[in-house]
Amino acid sequence: MSAKSNKNDRTIKRPSHPASEIKGLVFLLLALILGISLFTYYPGDHVYGINSADSSEVRNLFGMAGAHIAGYLFLIIGFSSFWPVIIFLSMAIASFRGRPTLPPLQGIIAGLCLILSFSGLMNLQIGNEVHFRDGIISSGGLAGYISVPLRNFLNYFGANVFLLAVFIISLMICTNISFGLFFSKLHTLFLIYFRALKERLNKRTEKKRKRKAREQYLEETPREKKAVRIIEPKKEPAKRPEQESFPFMQMTGDFKLPSLDLLDDPPAKEKWMEVQKESLEMNARILEHKLADFGVHGEVVEISPGPVITMYEYKPAPGIKISKVTALADDLTLALRAPSVRIIAPLPGKAAIGIEIANNKREHVYLKEVLSSKDYKDSGNKLTIALGKDITGAPVIADLVRMPHLLVAGATGTGKSVSLNAMINS
Repeated sequence: MSAKSNKNDRTIKRPSHPASEIKGLVFLLLALILGISLFTYYPGDHVYGINSADSSEVRNLFGMAGAHIAGYLFLIIGFSSFWPVIIFLSMAIASFRGRPTLPPLQGIIAGLCLILSFSGLMNLQIGNEVHFRDGIISSGGLAGYISVPLRNFLNYFGANVFLLAVFIISLMICTNISFGLFFSKLHTLFLIYFRALKERLNKRTEKKRKRKAREQYLEETPREKKAVRIIEPKKEPAKRPEQESFPFMQMTGDFKLPSLDLLDDPPAKEKWMEVQKESLEMNARILEHKLADFGVHGEVVEISPGPVITMYEYKPAPGIKISKVTALADDLTLALRAPSVRIIAPLPGKAAIGIEIANNKREHVYLKEVLSSKDYKDSGNKLTIALGKDITGAPVIADLVRMPHLLVAGATGTGKSVSLNAMINS
């Protein structure tokens, strides 16, 4: 409970004391009176001892009081008259935020140093008389004459350095400004500006490069077009295909299909099946262990070996999500060192997952195996073609009469031409 209350004390800002707010209002009022009087000052307004104009109209927004305040301030401290406005505003903001203000003595000394140093700098840089709103005023006022003994003692450069140092120190004290933070922000702004400028220059350079390449292309393209001649192929009228006549087409009598003895017999599989059976069982155990390594537990319940692909029916343990198994296809391919692995989840009509793994040693499919199979012999089609075997090793046949098209695809050297010849012979 105490930790929570301490956290709230840190995050929630306490309201300032009423006395601080009253002090802030007083400073804000002084800043407004001084600021408006100075900004609306007109040299033609009547000010006792300064301007003896008989005009009854006073243009200052605060009337005669504002005219006299601004007139005497400009006479005594010149353009330094605006610094008390800034100081009062900073003190008002500090009071409203509940922050401590400067002690009276320290604030008065720092303010006097700020005003005197700025007046001296104005006198050194601008001179004594300045045209201001159809009149002439002193840039540093009477206080600006402090630069005269400093200039005689330190010369022009030394007087500027001394007054600038006093001005900066007094400004930091009066306004609580951190020049370290200021220069840090200035450095950040400089870096942002430099990066933006660099990006703009890079874009401009890229545009120039593209424009130059485009102009060069437009200059070279006409010559290239003249050198190249495109000849359109002649369109010949389509001819009706004619069937070529062969001698066997003229033969009469019953036609007898060639005997299957003309085809090569497949090799004996008894010894091969014994070796294959042990290898398949070992692969099933490896598959179970690899899946267990990935957090999937279960067992292989059935193996369906094929000439190219072997499918393992895997029954996962209760609570295992199918999506977790399907996401492991690439991991299993790497772990089993197999050419490829495909996961069918779930198998239709079974409470198992099919994992198809490509065989490292592929089995040759012989045409005689398919043509001598029961499916081919019992087929009642007039144009039965043999396509090969499926992944389980069962023969695949089709009716050419009912088949609109057949796509044969594969990489170079995988037997596309051989399969086409086998289909034609079948």
